[in-house]
Amino acid sequence: MSAVKQDPRIAIVEQGSQYTLKIEQSYRELGYRSVILEKKRAERWIKTHKPRLVVLSGSRSSVHEANAPQIPNGLLELVKDGTVHTLFGICYGQQQLMHAHGGEVVAANGNGEYGPATIEITDPEHFLFRGLPTKQNVWTSYGDYSREAAPGFKVLAVNDRGHVAAT
Repeated sequence: MSAVKQDPRIAIVEQGSQYTLKIEQSYRELGYRSVILEKKRAERWIKTHKPRLVVLSGSRSSVHEANAPQIPNGLLELVKDGTVHTLFGICYGQQQLMHAHGGEVVAANGNGEYGPATIEITDPEHFLFRGLPTKQNVWTSYGDYSREAAPGFKVLAVNDRGHVAAT
C-alpha cells in the first residue's frame, strides 16, 4: 500500500449507505485520504477545503419518496463555479443527480438488484475507466434505477439489464 496523501482531496457525502465506509477504505487503499461528511456539514467543509472529488453515497431511499435525502445545499453551484472538479454519485447518489437534472429514474417496485452483476463500460477512455477491461463484475445493491441519463450527462457504463450504471 502506498503512503496516504495528507490533504483530503475526496469528500464523501454520507446519505445512509451501508457501503460508505467501504468506499472510504477503497480510496485509502489507493493512497488517497478522504473524509466522510454528514450532509449538514458538507457545503461549508467543501467550500473551505476544496476537494477535487465529491462523492454522493448511496441510500436506502428512493428519489420518488417525499422525505428522500436531497443533494446538499449549494453543492451543484460549487461544481458550476469550479470549486469542485468532479461530482460522482454512487447508486442513490447517481440517481439523485439524474433526477435533479431531468433524467429518468424508475421506481423498481420490489424488482431491484442485490448481488453480483456485470457492467459494460461504454466510454473506456474516460478517466474513471481508462485502462480497465470494458466488462466489469460488480456488486449491486439498489431498488430504483436510472433508465435515461439527464440532458448534458453522458452514459459511461450500463449494467447487464441495460440500466445506466455510470454517467
